[in-house]
Amino acid sequence: AGVVAHDLRAPVRTARLLADRLVFSIGSPDAEARVPDFAARLEGCLSRLEALIAGVLDQVSLRDKPLALEALSICDLVDTVRADLGADLEATGSELTCSDRTASSQPALVMADAVRMRQVLGNLVENSIKYRDPSRPNRITVSAERHVDQVVIRVSDNGIGIAAEYRDQVFSMFERLH
Repeated sequence: AGVVAHDLRAPVRTARLLADRLVFSIGSPDAEARVPDFAARLEGCLSRLEALIAGVLDQVSLRDKPLALEALSICDLVDTVRADLGADLEATGSELTCSDRTASSQPALVMADAVRMRQVLGNLVENSIKYRDPSRPNRITVSAERHVDQVVIRVSDNGIGIAAEYRDQVFSMFERLH
C-alpha cells in the first residue's frame, strides 16, 4: 500500500494542478489558447495515472506471470515521468534531462516492462526532487548507454547525496534515511 500510494501521489498532484489551471483559465482573455493545452495535459496525466493503476493491479493479480518485456527508449519513459511529476518539478524549479543515444545516435533501447520501469524511474526522480540541495538549482539527469549486450542506466543529481555507509541500506523496501 505504501509503494502504491507513493507512486500515485505525484501524478495526482500534477492532475490537481492542471485541473486548477484549467478552471482558472476558463473565462480568461486567453482561454482559447490555454484551455485546450491544459485539458490535453490533464488527459495525458490521467491516462498515465490509469496505466500506473492498471500496472499495480496487474502486478497483484498476475504476480507469477512473466513481465511484459518490450524494447523501450529510456528517454521516452523519462518524458512520461516528467509529465507525471510536472507539478513537483515546476514547484521546486527542478530540471530533468535525458540522454539515451548510442555512438550511432540511435536510442539505446532496453528490454523492460514499461509500467515497472516507469515506476522505478519515477521513484528515483521523485527522490531527487525530495532530497535536493535547496541552495542551488536542482538538476536531474537520466542516461542510458549501450555496452555490447547490456544497457547501463544512470540517474544522477546534484542533491544532498547519501553517505557511503547507507548506500546499500537505502535500496531496502520501505527504507528511509534521515
